[in-house]
Amino acid sequence: MPERKQGFQDYYLQWIQKLKKLHSHLKEALQFDDVIRVEAQGQALRLHFESHYDALDRAARQDVLQVLTPAWRTPLEKPYLWIGDWHPALFINLFHGLVAHYLDRLSLEPATSEKNYYRRGGLAYASQDLLNKVENIKMVLRTMVPALFQRMRRVQLGLGGPIAKDWLLALLRDVSSPGSSRREDQDAVGALESGFEAQIRELTQIFLDANQLRKNIFSEIVNASDAYQAAQYLQGLVQFQISLRDPDLEKALKSSKLLIP
Repeated sequence: MPERKQGFQDYYLQWIQKLKKLHSHLKEALQFDDVIRVEAQGQALRLHFESHYDALDRAARQDVLQVLTPAWRTPLEKPYLWIGDWHPALFINLFHGLVAHYLDRLSLEPATSEKNYYRRGGLAYASQDLLNKVENIKMVLRTMVPALFQRMRRVQLGLGGPIAKDWLLALLRDVSSPGSSRREDQDAVGALESGFEAQIRELTQIFLDANQLRKNIFSEIVNASDAYQAAQYLQGLVQFQISLRDPDLEKALKSSKLLIP
Protein backbone atom coordinates (compact mmCIF):
# COMPACT_ATOMS: atom_id res chain seq x y z
CA MET A 1 0.00 0.00 0.00
CA PRO A 2 1.41 3.44 -0.92
CA GLU A 3 2.60 5.51 2.02
CA ARG A 4 2.08 8.98 0.64
CA LYS A 5 -1.26 10.75 0.30
CA GLN A 6 -0.91 10.97 -3.48
CA GLY A 7 -0.06 7.28 -3.47
CA PHE A 8 -3.36 6.38 -1.81
CA GLN A 9 -5.21 8.61 -4.24
CA ASP A 10 -3.65 6.65 -7.11
CA TYR A 11 -4.60 3.41 -5.36
CA TYR A 12 -8.21 4.55 -4.96
CA LEU A 13 -8.55 5.52 -8.62
CA GLN A 14 -7.26 2.08 -9.62
CA TRP A 15 -9.65 0.51 -7.12
CA ILE A 16 -12.57 2.38 -8.70
CA GLN A 17 -11.58 1.19 -12.18
CA LYS A 18 -11.50 -2.42 -11.01
CA LEU A 19 -14.83 -1.87 -9.25
CA LYS A 20 -16.41 -0.86 -12.56
CA LYS A 21 -14.96 -3.92 -14.27
CA LEU A 22 -16.24 -6.31 -11.59
CA HIS A 23 -19.61 -4.61 -11.73
CA SER A 24 -19.91 -5.25 -15.48
CA HIS A 25 -19.11 -8.94 -14.89
CA LEU A 26 -21.83 -9.17 -12.24
CA LYS A 27 -24.39 -7.47 -14.49
CA GLU A 28 -23.61 -9.94 -17.24
CA ALA A 29 -24.03 -12.90 -14.87
CA LEU A 30 -27.42 -11.57 -13.75
CA GLN A 31 -28.55 -11.03 -17.33
CA PHE A 32 -27.76 -14.65 -18.22
CA ASP A 33 -29.41 -15.85 -14.98
CA ASP A 34 -26.39 -18.05 -14.24
CA VAL A 35 -26.48 -18.77 -10.51
CA ILE A 36 -22.92 -20.09 -10.40
CA ARG A 37 -21.57 -17.00 -12.15
CA VAL A 38 -23.77 -14.72 -10.03
CA GLU A 39 -22.38 -16.23 -6.85
CA ALA A 40 -18.77 -16.13 -8.08
CA GLN A 41 -18.94 -12.54 -9.35
CA GLY A 42 -20.79 -11.41 -6.23
CA GLN A 43 -18.05 -12.90 -4.07
CA ALA A 44 -15.36 -11.18 -6.17
CA LEU A 45 -17.12 -7.84 -5.74
CA ARG A 46 -17.53 -8.37 -2.01
CA LEU A 47 -13.82 -9.13 -1.58
CA HIS A 48 -12.99 -6.01 -3.58
CA PHE A 49 -15.01 -3.83 -1.19
CA GLU A 50 -13.38 -5.49 1.82
CA SER A 51 -9.93 -4.91 0.33
CA HIS A 52 -10.71 -1.18 0.28
CA TYR A 53 -11.38 -1.17 4.01
CA ASP A 54 -8.21 -3.14 4.67
CA ALA A 55 -6.26 -0.57 2.63
CA LEU A 56 -7.87 2.26 4.61
CA ASP A 57 -6.77 0.61 7.86
CA ARG A 58 -3.18 0.47 6.66
CA ALA A 59 -3.29 4.08 5.48
CA ALA A 60 -4.75 5.23 8.82
CA ARG A 61 -1.98 3.53 10.77
CA GLN A 62 0.55 5.41 8.64
CA ASP A 63 -1.21 8.80 8.74
CA VAL A 64 -4.74 9.04 10.06
CA LEU A 65 -5.12 12.67 8.98
CA GLN A 66 -4.91 11.74 5.29
CA VAL A 67 -7.90 9.37 5.53
CA LEU A 68 -9.97 11.79 7.61
CA THR A 69 -9.62 14.45 4.89
CA PRO A 70 -9.67 12.30 1.73
CA ALA A 71 -8.56 14.36 -1.25
CA TRP A 72 -9.55 11.48 -3.56
CA ARG A 73 -13.27 11.92 -2.86
CA THR A 74 -15.47 14.02 -5.15
CA PRO A 75 -17.67 16.89 -3.93
CA LEU A 76 -20.71 14.65 -4.38
CA GLU A 77 -19.21 11.87 -2.24
CA LYS A 78 -18.10 14.04 0.67
CA PRO A 79 -21.57 14.73 2.18
CA TYR A 80 -21.97 10.96 2.72
CA LEU A 81 -18.66 10.54 4.56
CA TRP A 82 -18.37 9.94 8.29
CA ILE A 83 -14.98 9.55 9.98
CA GLY A 84 -13.26 9.16 6.63
CA ASP A 85 -15.61 6.93 4.60
CA TRP A 86 -19.29 6.05 4.09
CA HIS A 87 -21.57 6.51 7.05
CA PRO A 88 -22.50 2.95 8.13
CA ALA A 89 -26.21 3.82 8.07
CA LEU A 90 -25.85 4.16 4.29
CA PHE A 91 -25.48 0.37 3.94
CA ILE A 92 -28.77 -0.22 5.77
CA ASN A 93 -30.70 2.56 4.04
CA LEU A 94 -29.50 1.26 0.68
CA PHE A 95 -30.72 -2.24 1.53
CA HIS A 96 -34.23 -1.02 2.38
CA GLY A 97 -34.33 1.19 -0.71
CA LEU A 98 -33.34 -1.71 -2.97
CA VAL A 99 -35.94 -4.04 -1.43
CA ALA A 100 -38.64 -1.45 -2.20
CA HIS A 101 -37.26 -0.94 -5.72
CA TYR A 102 -37.30 -4.64 -6.62
CA LEU A 103 -40.76 -5.12 -5.12
CA ASP A 104 -42.04 -2.33 -7.37
CA ARG A 105 -40.21 -3.79 -10.35
CA LEU A 106 -41.66 -7.24 -9.70
CA SER A 107 -45.20 -5.87 -9.63
CA LEU A 108 -44.70 -4.19 -13.02
CA GLU A 109 -43.12 -7.14 -14.88
CA PRO A 110 -45.43 -9.49 -16.79
CA ALA A 111 -45.70 -13.02 -15.48
CA THR A 112 -44.16 -14.34 -18.72
CA SER A 113 -41.00 -12.25 -18.36
CA GLU A 114 -37.83 -14.16 -19.11
CA LYS A 115 -36.10 -12.30 -16.28
CA ASN A 116 -37.64 -14.74 -13.84
CA TYR A 117 -34.84 -14.52 -11.28
CA TYR A 118 -36.72 -11.58 -9.76
CA ARG A 119 -39.49 -14.07 -9.05
CA ARG A 120 -37.30 -16.94 -8.02
CA GLY A 121 -35.16 -14.95 -5.63
CA GLY A 122 -33.55 -11.59 -5.10
CA LEU A 123 -34.42 -8.70 -2.84
CA ALA A 124 -38.06 -8.71 -3.97
CA TYR A 125 -38.33 -11.94 -2.00
CA ALA A 126 -36.43 -10.83 1.07
CA SER A 127 -37.61 -13.11 3.88
CA GLN A 128 -38.81 -11.87 7.24
CA ASP A 129 -35.72 -13.50 8.74
CA LEU A 130 -33.47 -11.37 6.50
CA LEU A 131 -35.44 -8.21 7.31
CA ASN A 132 -35.17 -8.99 11.03
CA LYS A 133 -31.41 -9.49 10.76
CA VAL A 134 -30.99 -6.12 9.08
CA GLU A 135 -33.19 -4.53 11.75
CA ASN A 136 -30.93 -6.02 14.44
CA ILE A 137 -27.90 -4.59 12.66
CA LYS A 138 -29.61 -1.20 12.70
CA MET A 139 -30.17 -1.45 16.47
CA VAL A 140 -26.46 -2.14 17.04
CA LEU A 141 -25.62 0.82 14.83
CA ARG A 142 -27.76 3.13 16.94
CA THR A 143 -25.57 2.47 19.97
CA MET A 144 -22.15 2.36 18.31
CA VAL A 145 -22.35 5.48 16.14
CA PRO A 146 -23.09 7.86 19.06
CA ALA A 147 -20.29 6.25 21.10
CA LEU A 148 -17.78 6.84 18.30
CA PHE A 149 -19.09 10.37 17.85
CA GLN A 150 -18.50 11.12 21.53
CA ARG A 151 -14.94 9.78 21.35
CA MET A 152 -14.28 11.94 18.29
CA ARG A 153 -15.71 14.96 20.09
CA ARG A 154 -13.38 14.43 23.07
CA VAL A 155 -10.36 14.30 20.77
CA GLN A 156 -11.45 17.46 18.98
CA LEU A 157 -11.97 19.23 22.30
CA GLY A 158 -8.53 18.08 23.42
CA LEU A 159 -6.85 19.31 20.25
CA GLY A 160 -8.80 22.55 20.23
CA GLY A 161 -8.60 23.10 24.01
CA PRO A 162 -5.58 22.53 26.25
CA ILE A 163 -3.18 21.57 23.47
CA ALA A 164 -4.06 24.57 21.28
CA LYS A 165 -3.92 26.89 24.30
CA ASP A 166 -0.52 25.61 25.46
CA TRP A 167 0.84 25.80 21.94
CA LEU A 168 -0.31 29.41 21.59
CA LEU A 169 1.16 30.34 24.98
CA ALA A 170 4.47 28.81 23.94
CA LEU A 171 4.46 30.85 20.74
CA LEU A 172 3.61 34.04 22.62
CA ARG A 173 6.35 33.37 25.14
CA ASP A 174 8.91 32.95 22.36
CA VAL A 175 7.85 36.28 20.85
CA SER A 176 7.79 38.21 24.13
CA SER A 177 10.86 36.52 25.63
CA PRO A 178 13.37 35.95 22.84
CA GLY A 179 16.05 35.29 25.42
CA SER A 180 14.31 32.21 26.91
CA SER A 181 16.57 29.24 27.44
CA ARG A 182 16.86 26.48 24.86
CA ARG A 183 16.06 23.94 27.57
CA GLU A 184 12.77 25.68 28.38
CA ASP A 185 11.85 25.67 24.69
CA GLN A 186 12.65 21.97 24.37
CA ASP A 187 10.61 21.13 27.47
CA ALA A 188 7.61 23.09 26.17
CA VAL A 189 7.77 21.49 22.72
CA GLY A 190 8.19 18.03 24.25
CA ALA A 191 5.10 18.46 26.41
CA LEU A 192 3.05 19.70 23.46
CA GLU A 193 4.20 16.86 21.22
CA SER A 194 3.35 14.30 23.88
CA GLY A 195 -0.20 15.62 24.24
CA PHE A 196 -0.67 15.87 20.47
CA GLU A 197 0.62 12.34 19.84
CA ALA A 198 -1.76 10.92 22.45
CA GLN A 199 -4.72 12.54 20.72
CA ILE A 200 -3.56 11.33 17.29
CA ARG A 201 -3.25 7.78 18.64
CA GLU A 202 -6.83 7.95 19.89
CA LEU A 203 -7.94 9.48 16.59
CA THR A 204 -6.32 6.59 14.74
CA GLN A 205 -8.11 4.06 16.93
CA ILE A 206 -11.43 5.84 16.42
CA PHE A 207 -10.98 5.62 12.65
CA LEU A 208 -10.05 1.93 12.84
CA ASP A 209 -13.11 1.20 14.99
CA ALA A 210 -15.40 3.17 12.63
CA ASN A 211 -13.92 1.38 9.65
CA GLN A 212 -14.43 -2.00 11.30
CA LEU A 213 -18.06 -1.05 11.96
CA ARG A 214 -18.55 -0.21 8.27
CA LYS A 215 -16.93 -3.46 7.19
CA ASN A 216 -18.97 -5.52 9.69
CA ILE A 217 -22.31 -4.04 8.62
CA PHE A 218 -21.51 -4.49 4.93
CA SER A 219 -20.40 -8.11 5.47
CA GLU A 220 -23.34 -9.01 7.72
CA ILE A 221 -25.89 -7.80 5.18
CA VAL A 222 -24.19 -9.74 2.36
CA ASN A 223 -23.79 -12.86 4.54
CA ALA A 224 -27.48 -12.82 5.49
CA SER A 225 -28.55 -12.64 1.83
CA ASP A 226 -28.75 -15.40 -0.76
CA ALA A 227 -26.71 -15.27 -3.97
CA TYR A 228 -29.19 -13.16 -5.97
CA GLN A 229 -30.02 -10.87 -3.05
CA ALA A 230 -26.33 -10.23 -2.39
CA ALA A 231 -25.73 -9.62 -6.10
CA GLN A 232 -28.53 -7.07 -6.35
CA TYR A 233 -27.38 -5.37 -3.15
CA LEU A 234 -23.77 -5.16 -4.36
CA GLN A 235 -24.94 -3.91 -7.75
CA GLY A 236 -26.91 -1.12 -6.09
CA LEU A 237 -23.98 -0.16 -3.88
CA VAL A 238 -21.64 0.04 -6.87
CA GLN A 239 -24.11 2.07 -8.94
CA PHE A 240 -24.54 4.51 -6.07
CA GLN A 241 -20.79 4.93 -5.59
CA ILE A 242 -20.02 5.28 -9.29
CA SER A 243 -22.82 7.81 -9.81
CA LEU A 244 -21.24 10.12 -7.22
CA ARG A 245 -18.08 10.19 -9.32
CA ASP A 246 -19.92 11.08 -12.53
CA PRO A 247 -18.56 14.45 -13.76
CA ASP A 248 -21.68 15.06 -15.84
CA LEU A 249 -23.90 14.68 -12.76
CA GLU A 250 -21.65 16.98 -10.76
CA LYS A 251 -21.76 19.56 -13.56
CA ALA A 252 -25.54 19.34 -13.77
CA LEU A 253 -25.93 19.84 -10.04
CA LYS A 254 -23.56 22.79 -10.05
CA SER A 255 -25.65 24.46 -12.74
CA SER A 256 -28.86 23.81 -10.81
CA LYS A 257 -30.10 25.47 -7.64
CA LEU A 258 -28.20 22.94 -5.55
CA LEU A 259 -24.90 24.42 -4.41
CA ILE A 260 -21.98 22.04 -4.93
CA PRO A 261 -18.61 23.45 -3.84
